[in-house]
Amino acid sequence: MAETRRKYKLRVNHYEKALYTIENSVDEFHLNHKGAIRFTENLANAFDEKD
Repeated sequence: MAETRRKYKLRVNHYEKALYTIENSVDEFHLNHKGAIRFTENLANAFDEKD
């Protein structure tokens, strides 16, 4: 029983790490994507103009 529980816990840990890696990859893509960077700069400029 303890062995089964340990295997399950290791498997869940593996899936959590995989999900974390996928989330980081998606975040990295958005940060590096030129369109997203341009959009962010345009948004920042729009706020600066109103001040």
